[in-house]
Amino acid sequence: MGIAAAATVILAACSDTTEPEQPAVASPHETSSGTYHVEVEVGERTYDLYTPPTHDLQPLAAAVIAFHGQPGSPDTIRRESGLEALAEEMGFLAVFPRGEGQRWKPESSGPDIEYVEALIGELVNTWGVDPDRIYVTGFSNGADMAIVSSLVLSDRVAAAAPVAPSGTGSVREVIEEYAAPVPVVAFIGETDGRAETGLEMLDAWRSGLSCDNAALEETDGWTTTNWTCDGDPFRVHVVADQGHVWFGNPGDRETMWASETMWEFFSEGG
Repeated sequence: MGIAAAATVILAACSDTTEPEQPAVASPHETSSGTYHVEVEVGERTYDLYTPPTHDLQPLAAAVIAFHGQPGSPDTIRRESGLEALAEEMGFLAVFPRGEGQRWKPESSGPDIEYVEALIGELVNTWGVDPDRIYVTGFSNGADMAIVSSLVLSDRVAAAAPVAPSGTGSVREVIEEYAAPVPVVAFIGETDGRAETGLEMLDAWRSGLSCDNAALEETDGWTTTNWTCDGDPFRVHVVADQGHVWFGNPGDRETMWASETMWEFFSEGG
C-alpha cells in the first residue's frame, strides 16, 4: 500500500529558531515549548502527531496511538486524555488518528483497519518509531477500535489500553474471531451505563485465551483484576464513582490518571 506523507503545521505559536529536519515530510514548526504538533496525511486520511523535544535524540522511540470517541476528533481525545503532556514528560510520540464522520468502524477489514495499518507503517518508516513499541488506546467507540486494532494487527501492536469500551460496530465479532493474546490494561467506570457491555467484551476476549485465576486488588478509588493469558498480562481497572469518561488528567493524578497508568503498564513491557 503506497503511503503519501506531508505535514501541515496546525499550531501557530512558533519560535524564531531554525526548524529541525524531519525525515520524508515537511518540517513542522517548533512551538514556544520546544515541541512539535503537526497534522499529517497518510493516503487520503490524516492524523495529528505530537513529538516531544527529545525525539531527535531518541531514535526508535515508542508511540501511543489514541482513537477518539463518537462523535469526536483528534482535538477531543488530545484534550480529554492529556497524552501530550505525558508524551513530553516521558519522551514518546502521541498519535491521534481521525475517524471518518467523527467515528470508527471497528471491523476486521475495511477502510478503518487499513488506515491504521498504513499509519503504523508511516510511524515506523517516516518517524523512526520502534516497531516493537507501538501501543493503542482509545475512548468509547475509539476503545473498541483500539481493541480491534490490537487483535487484527497483533503482530504490529505491542499492547492495548481501551478506556470505557462500548461494544460498537463489529468489535464483539472480531473478539470472538481473533482472540489473540495481547498485553491489555482496560479502564471502566463503575457507574458507566455501558460498563456491563465493556466487561462482557473483555470476558469474551479472555474466554478465547488460556488465562490463570483472577487476582483481585482493591485500592482507594478503584479495583484491579489481574490475569495472565497465554503468557501476557490482562488487567482491568474498575474506577469507583466514575461514569463514561477518560479518567483523570495531568492536574488530577491522585485517584487515577488513565494515561499515566497505561504508560506505566506499557513501559513495564505489558
